[in-house]
Amino acid sequence: MKTFCLPDLGEGLQDAEIVQWAVKPGDDLHQGQTMLTVETAKAIVDIPAPEDCRIVCCHGRTGQTLAVGSLLVEYLTATDRRAHPHLDPQMSRQTESADHGSVVGELPVATTSVGPGEALIIGSESLVPDGYETLQGMRRSMARSMTTAQSQVARVTLFDAVSIKNPKHVLPALLHALDAACRAEPSLNCWYQPWPPARKIHTEVRIGLAINTADGLFVPVLPAGPHSLSDWRKYSDGLREKTEQRKLQPADMQGATITLSSFGMLGGRYATPIVLPPQVAILGVGRFSRISSKKIELPLSLSFDHRAATGAEAARFLESFRQAIKKIRDR
Repeated sequence: MKTFCLPDLGEGLQDAEIVQWAVKPGDDLHQGQTMLTVETAKAIVDIPAPEDCRIVCCHGRTGQTLAVGSLLVEYLTATDRRAHPHLDPQMSRQTESADHGSVVGELPVATTSVGPGEALIIGSESLVPDGYETLQGMRRSMARSMTTAQSQVARVTLFDAVSIKNPKHVLPALLHALDAACRAEPSLNCWYQPWPPARKIHTEVRIGLAINTADGLFVPVLPAGPHSLSDWRKYSDGLREKTEQRKLQPADMQGATITLSSFGMLGGRYATPIVLPPQVAILGVGRFSRISSKKIELPLSLSFDHRAATGAEAARFLESFRQAIKKIRDR
């Protein structure tokens, strides 16, 4: 019998939550067919069968968070089934037992394990007080990443505002100006390593776009600029659609060098946005106010990691953004 464990899903992710099983014991799969779907801090991922096989046992239940390396599936290949027919679930069915946990189909699903390399449950729902809701999926991931960011980043926030001619499409203008600001003051288009203290200033600008959903906050990454306003609109609309349809892949969430949070469409003028390591900066844009029929004012909140950038660099960056967006004319 062979085993399959939760693989390393990249970007330093240490665990994933089971969203849905696509198989049950006794199912025959071809290599590449989906066995289950998991959710990480970055995206929802379908995990495929490593080879042609027959499922013997599924480890873990829907909603359970497992560490990378935890046992997920036990299975047989055609060679295994011939050599060990007594292990074949099609020939030897088992029934539900309270000692073995919940079942998928007619065979037990392991819900807890204690041996090396077996399923590790992250957290304990039994510790949640009455009346509290256990955070799952993206909300759990968001809570953990925000806690880490808050404890690790020496955050400072600068506030300003800019008056601009009313553009047809605000978000592409913001992305265009942010790309220009990163090129004018690249010290904020940067990653920081805390120890030994080091920073990496990027030549490419890869903007993470914070998108709110009912399931939590996603931050997919736009293709490296510069782009025309129409291209910025096309790329941002495409990412928003993929996010809303839950079709984001891990590659869509990787490599951001700076983040834009356009929270003003929901409410609020100013904020103190959280910087997500290893990034150094995030720009928040609040709810605009109309100055005249042709002009609006945008409130700006720039948070940056003071370990990697000076106040002067952050101020120059914010001023570069203000000047860049004032020059934009929609065509």
